[in-house]
Amino acid sequence: MSNVAQFNPTMYSVASSADLVRLLADCSNRKQPVVTATSEVLQSRSWRNVIGATIIDLSRMNAVLIDCARRLALVGPGAHFSSLIAEASKAGLMPDIETPACLDFTFADWAHESLRMISTSYSGSDGILRNVKVAAPALSYQTGYDSFPANGGGYDMTKLFISSGMSLGIPTEFAIPLRPTQDISVRRTCVFDKAENAISAGVQISRSGYARSVKLKSGGFDEMLTAGKSSKLQKENMLIIKAEGSKPIIDAGMKFIDDLLAKGGGKVLEDKQDTPTFVDPLSISPDIWPLGICVVDTKSLATVLKEIADTADGLNRAFQYSASDLSPTTSVLVPLFQGPFSKELLSAVGSYLADARIALRGNSYWNPLLGDSRAITRMEIVRGIKKLVDPNMILNPHVLEVF
Repeated sequence: MSNVAQFNPTMYSVASSADLVRLLADCSNRKQPVVTATSEVLQSRSWRNVIGATIIDLSRMNAVLIDCARRLALVGPGAHFSSLIAEASKAGLMPDIETPACLDFTFADWAHESLRMISTSYSGSDGILRNVKVAAPALSYQTGYDSFPANGGGYDMTKLFISSGMSLGIPTEFAIPLRPTQDISVRRTCVFDKAENAISAGVQISRSGYARSVKLKSGGFDEMLTAGKSSKLQKENMLIIKAEGSKPIIDAGMKFIDDLLAKGGGKVLEDKQDTPTFVDPLSISPDIWPLGICVVDTKSLATVLKEIADTADGLNRAFQYSASDLSPTTSVLVPLFQGPFSKELLSAVGSYLADARIALRGNSYWNPLLGDSRAITRMEIVRGIKKLVDPNMILNPHVLEVF
């Protein structure tokens, strides 16, 4: 590996954790800032603002190894979720994770605080991550990260795996639990005129136990996300139910949903075999602003959506949303705005969501994406922890604004 040119922006593509450790050590000795090249769909602070930084590209670390005996997938940070699913399916297995907005991020993207586009839970039941290997500027270490907070919260203080913006370390390998592929997997899409009716139906379906996952989103969410067009978007609220199992179980589940829709005013839009599809982050419209991920109380979800919509309408901005993991208790919300001045909404809506969201084994008060002013004290604590592992404060300094 060639030496890093001091204070000149350079892109390095690493192929192994050993290469990464050497590069970080070299940059640390030179006190040169280092940033990890990640997708910026949801980032509020760009690594491109760090002058003279060494840019690390993890895309070559994209191996996906399936351990059938332990039902684990050993995944590199540069691997895409679509690759994980493709490799696991060859062995008759599936991961217990999915992306709420169907974006095909890499695991390096996912480890970034502002790109918490992965949900590790289905209907409120948490998934598990184990043996996350991490490289840091001053040392390398391995941690058993037993449970991943799905709320965009921050730090696991007890196990010292700091995932937020990878500010204390860069993950080099993830161990993802796998489960057997079911006989039948179907996805039913239903539509409702009112969000509160869709939420009520979704909660009842979740309680029934027939659904593997329940997701609610506005009819124009996907169109706005990928095309940036809002003039002819569907008005309906779409409830997307994923069911798995044997034919008798699927039939019973579909009948339960049919009976529920007959009483709740919803209708079935389509039934199809569940085949995971992903959106390339490069296809995201430059005219839209997603506002990260926020876990909210399901009981208040309809109110939260109305408050956000009212705020957006007041500034003449289009608003769409996706709410995954719809359960009787919590839901993972992704608000989406469109318009040349939509960035102005980040502060107002972020402040509102800071009060509306709930803590789910994470830090409910520190998320730079939401612009939470109450985070100042917590960020000082985080800087102190970071300095223990990163004495020169070189890794992703933009995350904590230390450059």
